[in-house]
Amino acid sequence: MAGGLFDPAHDPGSPHHKALEDITAALQDPKAAEQLQDYRNFLVFEVEMCDTEGTPTADLEHRIQKGSGGENQTPYYVATGASLAAAYRIKETFGQYQGGMSLAVFDEAFSKLSVATCHSCIEFLKNIQLQLVVAAPDEKYATMAEVMDEIVWVTREGGTVDIEVIYIKPEMRAMLRSDNPYRHASGTAEFLHEPV
Repeated sequence: MAGGLFDPAHDPGSPHHKALEDITAALQDPKAAEQLQDYRNFLVFEVEMCDTEGTPTADLEHRIQKGSGGENQTPYYVATGASLAAAYRIKETFGQYQGGMSLAVFDEAFSKLSVATCHSCIEFLKNIQLQLVVAAPDEKYATMAEVMDEIVWVTREGGTVDIEVIYIKPEMRAMLRSDNPYRHASGTAEFLHEPV
């Protein structure tokens, strides 16, 4: 039996004695402490992309080397969403979702994504039951209105700040979807293609 990880460090017979001494010494050296605090020195992450049949098509490293800005950003939104859903312990039981408030906050989000990819990312995040708060510039209004429930306009003029809240009702969402050239003519949530 090896014993517990936190056996007394002063016990020279502990298999963790040397490791605990090294960690204690490293924490007293700022440069060594930085290395200990950076998870990338101990863990390796990979994202594998698959087609709709589940066949692997690329990995994140390959995509980053060859992809556009939007193609490089997309896997991070998927990974962030999946990580948050796991951290919030969102789960479905008998058709009901359970978990915390499941808040996901993005600043200047989806800026390099096409309209179709932006909508797909947002819909994915909402489908896994995350509550999104997205800060975006005014020019993204047309892109975001179709997939948001509320839009809060914040306008500043000098020392005055005006706030206006717009609620997107299902009828308005359906109208926006029907006018979206990247969706099927039927107005479903599937996109025809990525814009060229």
